[in-house]
Amino acid sequence: MIKRISKWLSPPLFAGDEENTAQARLINRVGVFFALLLITGGFFFVPFFSDRPLESLTAIFTLLIIYVVSRWLLFKGRVQASGALLSCAAWLTWVGFSFLSGGVSSPFMFTVLAATVTISLLLDWRFGLFFTFAAILICLQIAFVQQAGLIPPSFFEISPLSTWFIFTMTLVFIAGLTNLILSEAELEPAFGALLDACGAAPGPLVLVGNEVGLGIVPENALARRFRDEAGRLHQRLAAIADRVVLTVAGLPMTVKECR
Repeated sequence: MIKRISKWLSPPLFAGDEENTAQARLINRVGVFFALLLITGGFFFVPFFSDRPLESLTAIFTLLIIYVVSRWLLFKGRVQASGALLSCAAWLTWVGFSFLSGGVSSPFMFTVLAATVTISLLLDWRFGLFFTFAAILICLQIAFVQQAGLIPPSFFEISPLSTWFIFTMTLVFIAGLTNLILSEAELEPAFGALLDACGAAPGPLVLVGNEVGLGIVPENALARRFRDEAGRLHQRLAAIADRVVLTVAGLPMTVKECR
């Protein structure tokens, strides 16, 4: 049973298309994380914090169905469509919840922020820019309505404990998403582009980097990856450089010099 679940949750592999495979792996992990948070909300938020459990459960169930459809698109090779469906559906849902639970003062504004960040990180930067401006303008319109005394309908009454729960789940999602994005980032295309640019430079080129391998081994996995990737990049740059200088305590020591 556990193997079946693990296999079902595994991302698709696209032979000969490393970029699509890497993007699918990232969207898959974000989607699984998102689904786990929704399930957590169903088990804890609905029975203990929500004043409208049926409506809240319906919204969670709807988002879970959208997640399943998103996975189906992912395995059909529609990687961008999968990420767009999942993140945009979540964005629209949270905007609606915000409007129905106090407007700009609603704690669901936290979730709008999380959905906007997700779109910016998962999709093309133009999508991220569009939804960022859309979130700002929609919130501004709601704020003007509230400022004029036309209070949006408070369909959901949010208690202080509910606000705490929503904030906590949103914070966990953003922190987890950021770590996922950074840990899954494909650096090789950027490294290759930098090395090609150095080789094609028409004149003298000076690059400055930090030495990160002489200290302790970082405790954090992301920090260890940064140290390792920076070290490998330095090695590759040093291999094509005419001159390499290591500076310690302000004293330059020539490590390599081609004459």
